[in-house]
Amino acid sequence: MFSTNKQPLWYQLSFFYILLPCLLMLLTACINQTPVDHQLTYNGSIISSTTPGTTATTQNKTIQPIAIVADRSQLSSFANGTMSLTITTSPDTICNFIVSYGMDTPSKAFGIKPVTANADGLASWQWRVESKALTGIWPLRVTATSINGTQTSRNVSVTVSLPPLRLDTTKSMLTMKRKGSATLAIVTAPSTACIVTISYPAHPKTLKGTADIQGAISWTWRVETGATPGTYPLIVTITTGSGEQEKATFSMVIQ
Repeated sequence: MFSTNKQPLWYQLSFFYILLPCLLMLLTACINQTPVDHQLTYNGSIISSTTPGTTATTQNKTIQPIAIVADRSQLSSFANGTMSLTITTSPDTICNFIVSYGMDTPSKAFGIKPVTANADGLASWQWRVESKALTGIWPLRVTATSINGTQTSRNVSVTVSLPPLRLDTTKSMLTMKRKGSATLAIVTAPSTACIVTISYPAHPKTLKGTADIQGAISWTWRVETGATPGTYPLIVTITTGSGEQEKATFSMVIQ
């Protein structure tokens, strides 16, 4: 008869409890294993490793120089007038400019703001010249910045002249008889202060006003019964926000 050497149950289970921690450690290591980081390259240039939600950029990325599109730019105007500028540079760059027109601080007029260049690298602005802009030729500095911080800039010149001052012949009535009504209408820069001096021999007049947003302004008055027939000057003076003035003389005829 054969005898069996059967081990107690506690002895058999002891091997299982000894091996169990080892198996758990091996399983955990397999689950948590992470890939080894590799240095990324693109066209021979090293770029930083990315994390979710970020974009890698090359450290030596260049940006196209700024070029002015002349036929789409208007860089000559007057106080309260408008200017425009179109440039080309690298697509998707953030473009902006500063201009002071001889003032103490850069202009913050409506239209001067950052613009993102489109897929063709075009960026455009249209803005109103500061009301206190001084006449003269002034530098404008335009800058383009890429997503990785690379930047390029260029200076251009802008010209600020005195506002226009012309007679609106379609609305003016400057030949009349005594007791009739005369009308003087002019066109100048928007929101410009205007004064007209009417030199009758016995009754000089001074009329004031401010041009509307289109630069138009007019005055109407009645010619006195006792006015002497003849030709009289109408002197119009306009004043910019900087205090600079322009004058023009028109004629009225009393029959």
